[in-house]
Amino acid sequence: MNLGGWLASIITEDSNKRIIAIYPGRFQPFGNHHAKTFSWLQNQFGADNTFIATGDKTQKGKSPFSFADKKAIISKYGIKNVIQTKQPYTPTELLSRFDPATTAVVFMVGQKDMDDDPRFSMKPKKSGDPSYFQPYASNKNNLQGYDKHGYLIVAPHVSLNVPGFGEMSGTSLRNALKNSSPDTFKKIMGWYDPTTYTMIKKKLTERKMRFKDLIIEGGAGGHMAHPFDISSVKNGKDLVKVFVQAASYLEKGPASVKIDGVNASIRLVNIDGRRQFVMDRGSSKPLDVKGVTKADLEARFGAGHGMIVTGGKVLDIFNDAIPDITTQLKALGLWNNPNILFNIEYVAGSTNVLSYNKNFLAIHGLLEIEQVTPKRRATKEITYSKKSMQDLLNNLAPTANEYGFEVLGSVPTTLDKAPDFAGELAKKYSITVNGKKVSKSLSQWLANAKNERDTTVKLADGKSVGAQSKQVLLALSQGADAATMVANPDDVEKVINGFVIYLATMELGNAVLEALSSPLGPVKDHEGIVIRDPKISREPFKITGRFIVKGLESQFR
Repeated sequence: MNLGGWLASIITEDSNKRIIAIYPGRFQPFGNHHAKTFSWLQNQFGADNTFIATGDKTQKGKSPFSFADKKAIISKYGIKNVIQTKQPYTPTELLSRFDPATTAVVFMVGQKDMDDDPRFSMKPKKSGDPSYFQPYASNKNNLQGYDKHGYLIVAPHVSLNVPGFGEMSGTSLRNALKNSSPDTFKKIMGWYDPTTYTMIKKKLTERKMRFKDLIIEGGAGGHMAHPFDISSVKNGKDLVKVFVQAASYLEKGPASVKIDGVNASIRLVNIDGRRQFVMDRGSSKPLDVKGVTKADLEARFGAGHGMIVTGGKVLDIFNDAIPDITTQLKALGLWNNPNILFNIEYVAGSTNVLSYNKNFLAIHGLLEIEQVTPKRRATKEITYSKKSMQDLLNNLAPTANEYGFEVLGSVPTTLDKAPDFAGELAKKYSITVNGKKVSKSLSQWLANAKNERDTTVKLADGKSVGAQSKQVLLALSQGADAATMVANPDDVEKVINGFVIYLATMELGNAVLEALSSPLGPVKDHEGIVIRDPKISREPFKITGRFIVKGLESQFR
């Protein structure tokens, strides 16, 4: 299309009004096609008079980007006039800066919006008065102030292709960018910045974690269920039963201490005829599927990410040690199966929240990763020879020591006394509802509590959160009113249920941890424990006690 000729046919200067031109939209995300369209608008009305108006509403899936995210993306195209507004087509946040007597407003819309959106029909109102929106082309010589009318101009269609995903649009951008390499990202977006690249990919891959999807972005062994995630836990009574069963399990044998480190799971692959260790975060991203080599770390995580140092150190240690551990790698199955991972926790002094005052790698066991759906990979724990694992640890230790690290296997627990569940259940807790504090024992609260692990509620400020989330736990613990906290009165009971289940998981869990010791000291000083008992749950689950809240302090980025 000849944009200049098209423009000349419909645009003329208006001598009576300053024209503010606005490009409104969701921009999830803002792409190269948007930038080219906006550039056209700037050329018609002047850069100082032309603005992008967009909101801050987010929703995982179609609208993952906040206003701050969108502004960061838009800035990469050299665009500065970006306004946050609740209503992009009535942006009072911007227009209130101007005098309506001397200022007209033009909104740029797509042809599809003009055809489909009833707001843009421009038919007279029922009273016979003209509608607020009017066509710019037929009114350009007699513009009214923005308080009386807004004028619509149809954007020229800019057609760009996203290789493999069709014409550029919000949907094709989201699908293409979430698994893109830096080079592909630059080709699609027209620019590359490692920080913004990392943010975009993170936002596009975030999703609500369910028990069946334990392995998601963040580490092949890094996400594990809480007791309330177990499918058999439907209510408070079921939750207490799980803790009683866990205590019985601990009487018969040890659990494993859950180290507060960074998951750094690795597997052994054959690249160009040479075996080497690679990282794998368990996602379906091409680099994870291939295996992240040391050279790939920045491309996988983004410049400055903590995993570049962590991954580099782990890969150096294991790759240097291959000649010394080959026999054990064959015995454990890694030599000939590139889908078996070492489930490793990396600690360098104080990695996340707790301080260990030493550097070590803890190998918790073996995982096998598989493609369970076309878009999802998942891991499962597999059995192995304990002797072969111990031999590997022994042979790996000298190389690890050269890098300043110790090597540990699974750290066992010892039950020193019975957990004081009765004492915890007898403690009283208060919840404020409609300005009144309601006090009951934990046992009484649990008697009627429903497990709300999959329930989402809308808060009074418009944000959506899990009814059973740390945010709800902290808010009600600090005295927030359950009735005024949520937008819908029907959700009051749901946030109370969520609070009670989360609180019980924390306090009953703490009772378990206080009853345990380990070779690394009291278990209550660590993140928690991992229970592996198929009689309780098909999958391993963690008991973390008050670390549930303390874990919010994590500084690892």
